[in-house]
Amino acid sequence: MNRTPPKIPAAVLFDFGGVLAEEGFANGLRAIAARHGLDPAPFLAQVEEIIYACGYVTGRCSEAEFWARVRRECGIAGSDAELTGEIQRVEFFALVPSDHPGNENHPPLGDDTVAVSLRTRPAGR
Repeated sequence: MNRTPPKIPAAVLFDFGGVLAEEGFANGLRAIAARHGLDPAPFLAQVEEIIYACGYVTGRCSEAEFWARVRRECGIAGSDAELTGEIQRVEFFALVPSDHPGNENHPPLGDDTVAVSLRTRPAGR
């Protein structure tokens, strides 16, 4: 019997933002809002508007420019490192279970699926 070996993929993409893991960016923004005594929903909406308007989401402005604009327009405080650190808190990126609302169209993980845990850290640490 002549078997063709399986093809090895050139790349593997993982969609963490609300698919494999909780939406960590939004969770971090909620924490920043709470720390500053702000209502999270309007704060998130305002930051979402800023992130697209300034071009941070597409790489047209730097992280420093983005946070400066958020501080100026939303009235929050904190260094770029503090604000980014709040966004990157590992607990905000908890894995989403397969029975999580919104995952109805995704097949459950099988016995042959390998669970991978990633711990991110800010650059330079």
